[in-house]
Amino acid sequence: MLRDLGIAVAKIDATDWNPDQKNMRQSRQERAQAMRNAHAAAAYGKWVAAELQASIDDPRPSIPHEEVMAEMDADPATFLSA
Repeated sequence: MLRDLGIAVAKIDATDWNPDQKNMRQSRQERAQAMRNAHAAAAYGKWVAAELQASIDDPRPSIPHEEVMAEMDADPATFLSA
């Protein structure tokens, strides 16, 4: 099996290794969850980047923050129903 991976020579020190010391199943489940979380975070990062780029590329004129806030204060129902 090691040769199939390209490992012809290996030096291993298993002096302090105790196979009963670690729950491999739990570790694998935790690692799998960590990988799922990492993939979800990467997908979210790509989505945010795409949303930002779409906003940057939007040809419509920008609306100043103060103007938007003034409109929301004047008629918040308009924004809540959208």
